Amino acid sequence: MTLEIYDKRVEIQPPLDQQSAEKIKQEVDSLLTQISGHELRLASSYARLGGLLRAVKVNQFWISYGFERFSSYLESVRERINRQRSQVYAILSVAEALLPYMTERQLEEIGITRAHELRRLVKEGGTVQARILDPDSDLDPPADVRLMDYAARENVTAIKLRAAVNNI
Repeated sequence: MTLEIYDKRVEIQPPLDQQSAEKIKQEVDSLLTQISGHELRLASSYARLGGLLRAVKVNQFWISYGFERFSSYLESVRERINRQRSQVYAILSVAEALLPYMTERQLEEIGITRAHELRRLVKEGGTVQARILDPDSDLDPPADVRLMDYAARENVTAIKLRAAVNNI
């Protein structure tokens, strides 16, 4: 194969050991699949954590855990998950903003990254129940769908969700 890089022609030779190259490719592909799955589970776990932290706060359970203040309890959580203080508060704020409008299960399905986009909408006076024209619809005109249902789809990224939120 010949490539032109900075006006120079460069010949790319195939690997000498094609069998090793294919083995490494399979390992990389497998690892990427695992990482993707872990990322999805992690996003759901953070959403679940937000719901639990909200319950601890609302019910003042931190007192029975031996903490004088909720912020002290959150600091212990922060240390255990090795996140910045602002990240822990963001996880909590997502749950506080969204759980009045959806179940914890729905929040877990959406995941923390996409839930941040919905939180922004709610904080600006919008609703996750809003109906949008489905950006992925093959119908003409496109079908409509609730924003929170759209957000729960696996193929919907935070960027796609942000675009949908911005179009409301």
